[in-house]
Amino acid sequence: MRRVPIQALLCTILVTALLAGQGLAQSYDFDSTIAGLSASDEAGRQAAIERLCGIGVLALPSVLEALDDGNPTVRQGARAAAEVIVYGAAGTYNAPIAASSLMTAFATSGSRPWVRDHTMHLLSLVASNDQVPALAELLDDRQLGEAALYVLTRVGGPASASVVDGALGQALQTGDEARALALVEGLGRMGVATPNSIRALDGAEPLALAALASLPKAADPAVADDILRMALCPSPAVAEAARGAILELACGLLAAEQTGAAADLFAKALGLPLSVQERAWAISGYSRAGGDAEALLWEAMGSGEPALVGMAMRELVTYRPDSLAIADRVRTAFSPEREGLIWMLGEVGGRDAVSALRGLVGHPDPTTRRAVYTALAKNPDARAAISIVDALAADDPALRAESLSLVDRTPGPAVSRAIERNLKSPTTPADVRLALATSLSHRRASEAVEPLVWAARSDDAELRKAALNSLAALRDPLVIAPLLSLANALAPDEQPLAVAAIAAVPHAEAQPVLLRALGTATAPEAATVLRVLATYGDPALRGTFAVAARHADARVAAAALSGLADIPAPGVIALLSSYAKDGREIVSASAKAGLLTVAESRDPQDEVALATYHDTLADPSASMQTKRRALQGVARIGNPRSLPLVEPMLDDPGEVANDVAAALASIAKAVGVTDRARAIGICERILRVSQDRATLTSAAATLRDFGVTADIAGPSGFITGWWVTPPIADRTTMEEGDPLTITDHIDPLQPIQYKDQTFPWTFHQVVDPLGVLDLETASARQDNVGAYALTTVVSDRDRDVVLRIGSDDGLAVYVNGEEVHRNFLDRAWALDQDTVTAKLRAGDNQILCKVTQGGAQWSVSVRVTENDQPLVLPQKGPRSIAEARGVIGAWWFTDRVGSQQGLRDADVVDPAGPIDTAKPVMVDGKPVPWRYVQVDDLQTGYLSLRGALGSQEDLGVYGYAEFTPANAGRAILSLGSDDDIYVWLNGELVHRMNATRAAIPGDDQVEVDLRDGVNTLLVKVLQGDGEWGIVAQVLDASGQPLPIELRDLTH
Repeated sequence: MRRVPIQALLCTILVTALLAGQGLAQSYDFDSTIAGLSASDEAGRQAAIERLCGIGVLALPSVLEALDDGNPTVRQGARAAAEVIVYGAAGTYNAPIAASSLMTAFATSGSRPWVRDHTMHLLSLVASNDQVPALAELLDDRQLGEAALYVLTRVGGPASASVVDGALGQALQTGDEARALALVEGLGRMGVATPNSIRALDGAEPLALAALASLPKAADPAVADDILRMALCPSPAVAEAARGAILELACGLLAAEQTGAAADLFAKALGLPLSVQERAWAISGYSRAGGDAEALLWEAMGSGEPALVGMAMRELVTYRPDSLAIADRVRTAFSPEREGLIWMLGEVGGRDAVSALRGLVGHPDPTTRRAVYTALAKNPDARAAISIVDALAADDPALRAESLSLVDRTPGPAVSRAIERNLKSPTTPADVRLALATSLSHRRASEAVEPLVWAARSDDAELRKAALNSLAALRDPLVIAPLLSLANALAPDEQPLAVAAIAAVPHAEAQPVLLRALGTATAPEAATVLRVLATYGDPALRGTFAVAARHADARVAAAALSGLADIPAPGVIALLSSYAKDGREIVSASAKAGLLTVAESRDPQDEVALATYHDTLADPSASMQTKRRALQGVARIGNPRSLPLVEPMLDDPGEVANDVAAALASIAKAVGVTDRARAIGICERILRVSQDRATLTSAAATLRDFGVTADIAGPSGFITGWWVTPPIADRTTMEEGDPLTITDHIDPLQPIQYKDQTFPWTFHQVVDPLGVLDLETASARQDNVGAYALTTVVSDRDRDVVLRIGSDDGLAVYVNGEEVHRNFLDRAWALDQDTVTAKLRAGDNQILCKVTQGGAQWSVSVRVTENDQPLVLPQKGPRSIAEARGVIGAWWFTDRVGSQQGLRDADVVDPAGPIDTAKPVMVDGKPVPWRYVQVDDLQTGYLSLRGALGSQEDLGVYGYAEFTPANAGRAILSLGSDDDIYVWLNGELVHRMNATRAAIPGDDQVEVDLRDGVNTLLVKVLQGDGEWGIVAQVLDASGQPLPIELRDLTH
């Protein structure tokens, strides 16, 4: 049963209960209502709680009695009801009634802590002086005394304090130190000082320490002398506590506005042997209490103690010392006093302070110089601003960085003018100019636009770009006119920056200005305006663009056509197509680019989009950039009709080689639906010519779907077949030990047992051209964990090899059970990060990697080399293991061919006819291809169809395999399925099971006759929802695994 948190109930009950009122008690049977707290449904239990809360304090005795019920559900409900009732009674006329009920429950709770603790808490909310006598009687109770003391301290007041003080006197008299400690602490919580709490100062050390912690909370000057005498106690611990108590008491007096008493006590404290921190505390307090502390503060400034200096400079500022006097002290002071004095100058401010600070800008100590500039930034007048900006040219990198930060944080036109002066100065270094141009992006537009436009016209290309970026950051309409005037001056690669700067201005403010400017603009300015308006994508601007497209100046027309392409409106394609034939090259190119923009916005199945891409590829005048966009569009669509245009480009791809390969990889998937052999040929050709990692990975994955293992990383020596575990333990545990027993032979069919959990191995084939095993996919997407990856390689002889390893994050490597490498750190994967020498023996060799993960990506790669050359060694994969165990470890499965119910009594594949997985299954006139999938869990032989084909519901698929058994004759097909399964062996239906179930190996045992040579196995798996999959294993007549050989059906 789900337990409902009390806090969740309170939120819904409180309002309901209080609104219900308390005048309903007469008509309620408390016993039956309490019984409702044990209702089997949550709604019933909550209704009972609400009824009790509606009755109010009159129901409280019954509710409190239910706190001791044997049913935990009743206890939980009673607790919730009690809280609502008592919270509602607190501060009302019902509080005494609630307190009386709680007092009774509290006094009789005895050794039942769940009753005692809860009633104590509730009683503290409503108790008053009326309960003090009864609580006083319980104060001596062994079980209830501590709780009674808590309630008394919450009630407070003279009556409670008298009771607790009396009990303390008794405890001191009898020598009960533990009880005395608790009572002293209770008086401290009440904020009172009593004769007996002062007596406790003379007790044993623990009691004295408790009293010193308690007495200052009273903020009573009468206890000061008693605390002061303890500061001279021979016990170091007591003396230290006493000094702290004196200072705490003085602070309490200061907070209570007893400044005279506070100042007197701080002065007395200064006569004690204080620590540096205590002395800083005392001087500061004395100053704030109105004592004449200036001499003490200046003495502290010269002490050289950072704590005293820091305190003194903050306090001295309140005395408003003379700036010139401070400056005089700076000349002879040492750090940290010197930096403290400089800080004071910044805080005091004024003309004299700025003059003094400017006189220090050339100080030889870099820490001092940085302090000077920080102080100047607090006084942003013209002279201070000049000094701060001038520091940007300093030789000290730290000072320059600090100065730039100060410039960004210091407001005012004086700083802006100083920036402009340095920006325009011919002696300012280039990198400083860049910094100044960037800093202007943080200032008011009215101060920044003019110097930035000046920088945008400079001969320095980097400065021009920085200025344009800063203008964009201003996002102010003031940038529009100057940027339009720059249209003729900017280089072609800088014009987009000007457009972006204007486009950054809020559209509502910029658009009216731009449209007005369009009427009087020069051709370059008009082109800029149109390019900005194009970024808005506003359909209302279509007419503006259509008119501008007829402009005599080609630049204006081209910009207008770009704008039209970004507006989805009828007739745009026709208009762009007409201008694509324009004799002006820039206009034609813009129209063609616009057609591509339109095509990119349309559905992948759109015929117009495909035709646009084809026209572009067939256009001999198309630029490389345009062809690249068309190829990317072809890749997005993946239509076989693109093959005649794209495939010849693979012979001489030039600058678009990667785009050609990516387009062909996409097309190959579609071609494979009807012509697998050709699709395989296309992918294999891509692997031979492409250098793009993503394209190679895509082509290899497509080949894998077609049943072809494309080991593109293997020739470079990479390990490409790995058995991987899920995350087994946290990162630290994996780094410090091994949940797996490391031996020279680890069986991947045996899962790892660790802390009552089972972790199976699953096989993963690497398709990345750099041999990277993506553990986020192979293991799990988790942080702060670790997992194992295992492979077996076969060597024809003993040999020394070098393993070149990359990992994200850390790892340990074992070869044949021996650790050869360990490097646990946080890092991103890179090729061949670690180099490790290892010995391989003739025959099988196991390489085990333990890889840990901090966060983000998680991966590993291992490359084997010999004599600095890649060493390609055979790797044992799952197929041979599956065949030896009779497991059908590789299948050809269709995608969805119908619904679950529709395929229960019908077939779209002829089970008695020949099955050709190279040809698609035709369903309602549409081809459905076969896809090659492998079992990766050989421990059970389970093939997850959700993993192989995706998470789907209400469907049916066919699976097909051919195998040759080691022995013909009587055998057993051991099957499991999720959900329905139909099985045909050699064209004959041998099994049918309609059931909603999980796939359990061996759920169905079907006796069959196997023939010599190749046997065909066809299955139909029907799925309702959730997980779905299949297990199929061939056993001999005695039930033992029968070895088989799976037939390769790739071609």
